[in-house]
Amino acid sequence: MTKLRVSPGSLVTDRLRSGCRAVRVALLITCLSLTAVHAVAQVPSTEQLELLRSLSPEDRAALMQQLGLGDGSGAGASDDVRVREDDAAAARAPSRDLARLDSTLKPDDTVLLDIDFIKAKPARIESQGAGLPPIQIPGEPAPTYEPRERAEFQRLIDLIRARNPYQLDRSGALQLPGLNPIMLAGLTDDQASRRLSAEPALLKLEVRLSRLPVRRQGAAGLKPYGYDLFNESPSSFAPVTDVPVPSDYIVGAGDELMVQLYGSQNRSFRLTVGRDGRVSFPELGPISVAGKNFNAVRAD
Repeated sequence: MTKLRVSPGSLVTDRLRSGCRAVRVALLITCLSLTAVHAVAQVPSTEQLELLRSLSPEDRAALMQQLGLGDGSGAGASDDVRVREDDAAAARAPSRDLARLDSTLKPDDTVLLDIDFIKAKPARIESQGAGLPPIQIPGEPAPTYEPRERAEFQRLIDLIRARNPYQLDRSGALQLPGLNPIMLAGLTDDQASRRLSAEPALLKLEVRLSRLPVRRQGAAGLKPYGYDLFNESPSSFAPVTDVPVPSDYIVGAGDELMVQLYGSQNRSFRLTVGRDGRVSFPELGPISVAGKNFNAVRAD
């Protein structure tokens, strides 16, 4: 949406802001009063909470005092702190999600497999902490391998090692020689290692997976344009229509121009560009604007 706007001045702006703030406070008082009269135990709606959060601390304190809910220095202050803490926690949530996603395997990741025979684990003693007796963990013997079975496992180990490193396919699956594809996308390195160790053909082998931070080059390093926009959760799914446009924006049909006249006459118009590419300006007639950039239209 294209806007042609002239600042009305700091004095008028301050008065308008004060008026809007007074209207919001009055509306919120009315909503909370009706809620208190008709349903004392009713929880405030989302709109009322958002309206309360949009007020300044001074307006919120005055509102709480006028409703008889405190002077704003006690409960009001704690509520304000709680609101800020909730907002901060909501802001940190996408960062935690991104960190978790970054530590998991994704399609086309490069991984290194370390595979070998399972070795015997000796008994060990682990401490439980201060004041608690240590516990003794018994050892685990190595599995027994028949000569023919050991030879087959050795061939599989040599074959898997020879093809290191591996790259997950576009669906996030790992293709090992002689085995069906194993889905690993979304798992951490430790989880992927346990998943591979649970494969029936690898039950008697020890498998460890490590992701390699390999930077792909050339065509393999290209990523679909615009996917980064979906890394963070949107705060609202409402369409963004009231944003400033660049100076080289090309005006087209359906755009709306906001024109303010000041001087001998103070008037404002909202002109919509028609399908013929023209706007009907009062007392001036139709003016062709389609196909021109924003600066040219503003100059006209």
